[in-house]
Amino acid sequence: MKKFLEDLDRSQIKFFRKKEIPKALLIGETILGVSFQELGLEFIYELDSYIDGLDSYLRKDIHTLYTFISSRLMLIIKGHTHRSFDKMSKMKRDNYLRRWMESRISIFRTGFVTVKSLSSWAYYSLEQGENEIEYPGVTINREHITPTLLFGSQPLDPKDYLEE
Repeated sequence: MKKFLEDLDRSQIKFFRKKEIPKALLIGETILGVSFQELGLEFIYELDSYIDGLDSYLRKDIHTLYTFISSRLMLIIKGHTHRSFDKMSKMKRDNYLRRWMESRISIFRTGFVTVKSLSSWAYYSLEQGENEIEYPGVTINREHITPTLLFGSQPLDPKDYLEE
């Protein structure tokens, strides 16, 4: 992980603190099922850019959430381990985050949904994520040539729907 992060351009990072970056990558890896190397630094830049655009109270809460998820106390309580988050195996991280997802305490579930949503948004807004879900790209002003979910694999032809 350290070697991977050596290429990180800190001038592009506005939100994340230095020690939150590996945690964000590992959370993304665990939730998305894509290795942190494959996620790449673009994932961090995209995630950072999106979070930095949020209101200040939300940014503060997200800092708290990343700290809370990876804190030793939470790892002992929810993860049943004393190992740090970044030293846990992928399977243990998966089980740990599953406990957050399935918790009876709503704040844990909300925290899980938050990091899942942020990670998913950052990944699927990148070109590599778009390819995985076969996203056709921007469709505005391309309605007549782009297949849509509503009309299936055939492009929309307004003539087919107009009365003569």
